[in-house]
Amino acid sequence: MKTPLIQNQHLYLKLAIFVLGISTAFEASFRQLGLQSLLVLIYMSLDWTLYAKLIFALRKLVSFLAAYWLLALFTGISFPDSLLFSAMIIYLIMITVATWGALDLTRLAAQISWCKRYTFSRHVVSYFISTYLYIQEYFRQYKNLPKTESIAGITDRVIQASRNVHQHTHQIEQQTESILTEDYPTPEPAVSANLCGMIFLSLLVLLSNI
Repeated sequence: MKTPLIQNQHLYLKLAIFVLGISTAFEASFRQLGLQSLLVLIYMSLDWTLYAKLIFALRKLVSFLAAYWLLALFTGISFPDSLLFSAMIIYLIMITVATWGALDLTRLAAQISWCKRYTFSRHVVSYFISTYLYIQEYFRQYKNLPKTESIAGITDRVIQASRNVHQHTHQIEQQTESILTEDYPTPEPAVSANLCGMIFLSLLVLLSNI
């Protein structure tokens, strides 16, 4: 199911979900991380495209986790601590994808139009939007390349996708500038989307305290 219930949430609500989701991870037990991760997966069912983005992100995380477990083996980090750390990293990826994987950039630009009046905040917004557009373009380029299961083939695919994205730098810069300069009308309040976000935020707080 693909609905706008995540995409149309207000930026400030998304920020609250992201900050709370990140902050609750660092002191969470393995049980709490499991429950919160399950909640995030259910929440993501509102937009099935987020699952594909999550799988893509987790595949890129495999090499990092492999290196971490190798380091843990040689430094004597206990198995429970290693497992908890790995679960926390996976959860952080999940909450990031769930929060920022679906965005309406025109709605976002309208909600933060006041940022255009200040140089610093304009640069911050420009960096955020261009980064998001780069990631979106990377997803497209990576998916368009021939699939392979070998490690060397995957590495070549990653490098080639990065090269292809670099070739679109000028277009991404133009698109970012267009979003920042255009005056978008104030969007209609997305009551159902924001209500859904508030329910998710409340459940996240509840689970983090169980």
